Amino acid sequence: MTIHNLKFQGVWDKKTVMDTAGLDAYYFTSDKLEAYGDANYLKGGLVYADQITTVSDTYAEEIKTPFYGEKLDGLINARANCLTGIVNGLDYNEYNPATDPFVEYHYDARTFRKEKIKNKRALQRELGLAQDFGEKMDIHIHLPEGAVPKDGPSAGVTMVTAMVSALTGRSVKGKLAMTGEISLSGKVWPVGGVKEKTLAAYRDGVRTVLLPKRNMQDLDELPENIRKQMTFIPVEHLDEVLKLALED
Repeated sequence: MTIHNLKFQGVWDKKTVMDTAGLDAYYFTSDKLEAYGDANYLKGGLVYADQITTVSDTYAEEIKTPFYGEKLDGLINARANCLTGIVNGLDYNEYNPATDPFVEYHYDARTFRKEKIKNKRALQRELGLAQDFGEKMDIHIHLPEGAVPKDGPSAGVTMVTAMVSALTGRSVKGKLAMTGEISLSGKVWPVGGVKEKTLAAYRDGVRTVLLPKRNMQDLDELPENIRKQMTFIPVEHLDEVLKLALED
């Protein structure tokens, strides 16, 4: 398992977790999921994980201390032999503007001042945007503080599609749902909660869903009668999303 922020542990009362997870009382003791009278999902993961990773070597050491350990430092120290820090960062081979197939005009450290701007202009032409639109228009994205909390990102493709629609005047097709996160180069990444999102779309009358290709395996979790009534289109890149989602 991977720890990104030890503060968020998924703490609920034991009865709720027992009912939701279908686990019996055996798992809710102090050496398993129980912590300070409640059930703690993260603690359970730490107990049963074969290997534990986190975002850096520094953080891997910090969470062993009481200050950063969020009351789990004792368990983390007990599992220190399975704990590894992996530094976040870009893969320079995969995200190399000198060779990336999704970059129309390649550039490197020597040519970027001249060549990089050409990619911006090419994207503007592709989307039908005026070359000077950025000088005449500000973009404000408002994310309400009261938005529904969720486990991790998943609205990237939706937000970009909405912005492109607003900037180009091309409407988004009706009765179409989508989910997926995007990388800096436009790749569509898999997300969680596919079953719940799909059922919500179905209840709203939506029958077509754009889904990250790597999430197609999650469709097995859907009831068969609903799955047969819906069309799921796998996507791997933002270009595919925009072509499928926007009216001509």
